[in-house]
Amino acid sequence: MNLSYFNKKNEATDFFRCISRGPNDYYWVGTTNGLIKCSLLEDIPLNSYERYNTDLSYNMSLANNYISCLCFDESGVLWIGTENGVEKYDPYNNQFKMTRIEGALGKSIPIVSSFGKTYDNNIIIGTHSNGIHLKKGNDISLISSEELRIVSIYSSDGKIFYCGLWNGKVARFDYISSKIEILEVGVKDAPIFSILKNSKGHLLIGSIGEGLVDYDIKTKKYHQVKPKELGKQEINRIAQHREGIIWLATEDGIFKYNPKTESLQNYICHLKDSDGLSNEKIKDIIIDEKGTVWASTRHGLNFYDPLSDDFIHVKEPKELKNIWVTDMATDSIGQLWLNMNFNQIGKYNPQKKELNVFSVNNWLRSNIYNKRGFLFSDKKHIYLGGENSLISFNPFSLKENVYSPAPLISDFRVRNKSVFPGDTIN
Repeated sequence: MNLSYFNKKNEATDFFRCISRGPNDYYWVGTTNGLIKCSLLEDIPLNSYERYNTDLSYNMSLANNYISCLCFDESGVLWIGTENGVEKYDPYNNQFKMTRIEGALGKSIPIVSSFGKTYDNNIIIGTHSNGIHLKKGNDISLISSEELRIVSIYSSDGKIFYCGLWNGKVARFDYISSKIEILEVGVKDAPIFSILKNSKGHLLIGSIGEGLVDYDIKTKKYHQVKPKELGKQEINRIAQHREGIIWLATEDGIFKYNPKTESLQNYICHLKDSDGLSNEKIKDIIIDEKGTVWASTRHGLNFYDPLSDDFIHVKEPKELKNIWVTDMATDSIGQLWLNMNFNQIGKYNPQKKELNVFSVNNWLRSNIYNKRGFLFSDKKHIYLGGENSLISFNPFSLKENVYSPAPLISDFRVRNKSVFPGDTIN
């Protein structure tokens, strides 16, 4: 359960029902009007506390404000007794800050699709049907027409942003002047999922169903790249290696394109072999600081092996083999952060082959319409899109629950019949 936080001044007098002190020395007070969290009980008359209440618009908040009892278990989880039963507040699942993005009056609540980072460390937020927003400090504001339907955002300098649209066009947003220009880039009517500036200064534009386009920023001329092979490909992501090699994550495997020789190679899943991609539905592709190419699929994680000229799927730990990974990022110490489906974020250490999984309410991303963006902004901030909200967290401050309770056997059965001490089994 994630608790919705309110801090209101001059509230009505509370009736205190119970008090418990957590492992981090905070006091938790159960009242007839939700939960109160404070450093000292003397802070309550001074209005220096946090209050958690029922939020009917948020299904992970308290179900009932009438708190009857509180108890911390050995792992630090708070169990809450209410008039509607028992609830659980798990601090290990509540390490993510959720910021709601309010829509205009009469409009739907914006759904995040993509992110970009400005040169002065603000965050550009693209939404599916409500334009471009700017996060500056704790404030989020609309900075474009709400008619813009954003799929992807790319910038090489944090000043000029190229936003892929659902209708096959690109919105060029000048952060300094706040001007927006709509560009015709040679895509007729397909969502643009990925944009990258290549070594020539041209934009490589990947779409869903119309392949790869090379767009000259200066002349505004464009042409399809390898139209025979790539003309109908669904391109989810474009990455460029140090040598200028272009890697394409598609729904038909991975393509490696050499612009100098114009050679194109396709890497696919080998069902009968242990090597090769674990799945051909490639959702993301990145290159870490060591030059290793990583690819995420519906069935786990893969990396490129130059010696065999093929991809190898990560088999350890085994929990990673069949996880649906939609987005990836690398941090300053070489760890991979994985945006996984079904409300999970993963931290993978390639050297130790360790995976830590954290629960976060970023909802399902089962198709192209609810893919919601992922951005490793700096050492202290990772942003991802949630259900009608912006989620952020510090990757190096996440706590891990190392407590493992002793197993408790509640029943023992033979042929579906309970067996008790002293019983004879034929």
